[in-house]
Amino acid sequence: MSRRLSAALAIFCVLLWPLGAVEAEPPSSAVLKHLDALQDAFANIAEQTKPAVVSLKIKGSFRHPRLEGREPPGGVIPRRSGGSGLIVDPRGYILTNHHVIEGAGKIEVILWDNRRFEGEVIGRDPRADLAVIRVKSDEPLPVAKLGNSDKVRIGEWAIAIGSPFGLDQTVTVGVISGTGRSEMGLAQYENYIQTDAAINPGNSGGPLLNLRGEVIGINTAVFSQGGSIGLAIPITMARRVMKQLIEKGRVVRGYIGVFIQPITQEIAEQFGLKGTEGALVSDVMPDTPASKGGIQRGDVIVKFEGRAVERVSQLQRYAADTTPGAVVALTLIRDKQERVVKVTLGELPEASPEIREVSLQYGIAVEELTREMARRYDVKPGVGVLIAKVEDGSPAERDGLEKGDIVLEANRTPVTSLNQFERILQQLVAGEDVLVLLSRDKHSRFQILHGLKTKPK
Repeated sequence: MSRRLSAALAIFCVLLWPLGAVEAEPPSSAVLKHLDALQDAFANIAEQTKPAVVSLKIKGSFRHPRLEGREPPGGVIPRRSGGSGLIVDPRGYILTNHHVIEGAGKIEVILWDNRRFEGEVIGRDPRADLAVIRVKSDEPLPVAKLGNSDKVRIGEWAIAIGSPFGLDQTVTVGVISGTGRSEMGLAQYENYIQTDAAINPGNSGGPLLNLRGEVIGINTAVFSQGGSIGLAIPITMARRVMKQLIEKGRVVRGYIGVFIQPITQEIAEQFGLKGTEGALVSDVMPDTPASKGGIQRGDVIVKFEGRAVERVSQLQRYAADTTPGAVVALTLIRDKQERVVKVTLGELPEASPEIREVSLQYGIAVEELTREMARRYDVKPGVGVLIAKVEDGSPAERDGLEKGDIVLEANRTPVTSLNQFERILQQLVAGEDVLVLLSRDKHSRFQILHGLKTKPK
């Protein structure tokens, strides 16, 4: 099959070349036969896979601030979004992106034949931007065939299926234009497949397939600067996460206990390194596998169990994919000398952003803004703190603050962290009004916080 398709593609390209210069002769029956084979391949894949692709309608709500003494019934405004998902188990398990279902109050799952179910979240993994939901059906559901993304090559055909802009069961075709894309700022664990098959809002969570009809990735993002660059999570990575979410409801990852950073040319020269490959240890956390194994600040980790570590993201993935408790050999460079240390991996702690009640009387709690959250809310990393809670009936609600608002400035002073925000508030006279600059729905606005009193230490 692949040989016939290659021949068809070659003939197709030859046919296109003379069209602009001379009048082309009608293609021969042999050429049409090969082109029909290529066309049938795309059509057959779409027909076979569509029943396993679902549309997700996400419904949530948020409390709207009072405007001129009026507010909507119940004070609640509906918020809706959508995405795609992939049935991976006939019992009704569906794989999608975490960002598709994040904050959902209700998930409606729409099958290809327009049957509708309510989806239940089984587990979610923000670190890899994946989630599993389940629907209850009286009969087994059609599933997609999962492939091996480790064998994906640049230049191979790629087919994306999903619901861009709410247009269900949309099929687009392109090629694999890159692999191993990382450090994109989209998730903690990144190893994306890049494709030029059209991916748009609503495609997230849908499958990326090869010409065999096998799922090789979960469509996740598209560059806003150019619609021709889409990114998909490799199915090999997604399968590992999916299996744990179904079995345990969470993902267990290995953990070394170091802060690491990329190596620039200037850093390489300072450390006497021959190149920029490896992960530089910038700090070692106390009482962790790294500290117990003898890893030191300034070490450069170049191999994990014999596998080369060229980038920071590789070391993160290698450790995460290894079972906690396993003893691993890390090859590192220290003082220009190569050495091997043995480390017994721990379990990566659950992510738990710090949330503080910075103003008990005022009725808000704020949270440190992580890099992933900054991307989600479309603000610069390291700028602002997120309002994580607004108490019902509090002065904060009266002033119109909402959960999800980002405080960018307080009294004309830029806010960069929780500690710095608290320091600004502690300088206020009790009951003093505060002028803050908020970001909401990607727009900035000034807001007066009336009579804010900071919580005593």
